[in-house]
Amino acid sequence: MPAFKEKYPNVNVTVESSGVDQVYQKLSAGFSSGGSGLPDVTQIENNRIASFTEQFPDAFTNLSEMGYDEHADKFPEAKLEGLKDAEGNIIAMPRDLGPVGLMYRVDIFKEAGVDPTSIKTWDDYIEAGKKVVDHTGNYLLGGYDDNLLRVMMQQQGSYYFNEEGKLNITSEAGQKAADVLQRLKDEELITFTNNWDGHVAAMKNGEVATQPGAVWWSGTMIEQMPELSGKWDMVPLPAMEEGGTRASNNGGSALGVPSSSDNKAAAYAFAEFATTDVDSQIKALQNRGLFPALTTAYEEPEFSENQEYFNNEPFFQKFAEVVPEIPAVNHDGAELEVRSIMGSEIEAFMLEDKPAADMLEEGENRASQQTSKETTN
Repeated sequence: MPAFKEKYPNVNVTVESSGVDQVYQKLSAGFSSGGSGLPDVTQIENNRIASFTEQFPDAFTNLSEMGYDEHADKFPEAKLEGLKDAEGNIIAMPRDLGPVGLMYRVDIFKEAGVDPTSIKTWDDYIEAGKKVVDHTGNYLLGGYDDNLLRVMMQQQGSYYFNEEGKLNITSEAGQKAADVLQRLKDEELITFTNNWDGHVAAMKNGEVATQPGAVWWSGTMIEQMPELSGKWDMVPLPAMEEGGTRASNNGGSALGVPSSSDNKAAAYAFAEFATTDVDSQIKALQNRGLFPALTTAYEEPEFSENQEYFNNEPFFQKFAEVVPEIPAVNHDGAELEVRSIMGSEIEAFMLEDKPAADMLEEGENRASQQTSKETTN
């Protein structure tokens, strides 16, 4: 805010902070009533945008018409593609994203005699897990939702939906991801936690030696488990096969300008500044762990600095290096509903001995019934 006010001293900005659910409830109510009560700028997660635009096609201002296309080459294609309407116009400005890597406990791997850089594929990951468990008694993986399934599908260039919006859960990519989950479970390498707090506790208490997760986990780790400083590091995500893609994404947000705004010029200026000012992006990274979508920020010295918490290694630079490899996928408007379904299927897979192949098939059938979407099969 101070930097923006310095550049635009005549623009007054009021920031209203609300919980995630409250933000989306307000947007839904506002769009339903023709824009009543909506802010001039709103932060919104990538995977939420289509859920609004499918119901309210003109909900957000066409930012391409206002000139934002000039910034398009400053952001990863995978990020920007999810912020366009059906005609290819940008309707939200990229703020942060969630590149995924394999975070691991340095001390536990050392005790088990496992070289983390030798993990190139998920096969390698499983073999490393056996050694870790044999030597330390610690499980290799913690999980309670569908995040890992989606991450493994995206790294293969696939997702719950194809480009036409048809359900694609039982695709070849989905089956490969499910096979990895099945093998991890069969080898007793997964420790199941049933919510976020349980997942954090499992990491904090040393019940898991790795966390295949997004960079934003760093903020939670530093804040809630400071005693583990120096004991975590990162290598790229394992590939499905030798030479395959070792990059994926989980999370990230953008700034949109509701079409109902009476202050579009000022709103555009604010959102443009917030998403393209390098110093502001670096401060967000340092203060809140928000990983910039702005690729020019990766050239700043903060990215190449060694991070004490993460084994005195250039933790953020390692994530920046995988960003160009992240495949673009379709975040359909039904994504949140489908994710909820697949989360319950993952739980059944973990706790009720449901085979992973059945998890995929039953999840896709349930998703088709509840969303009325066609499948690709």
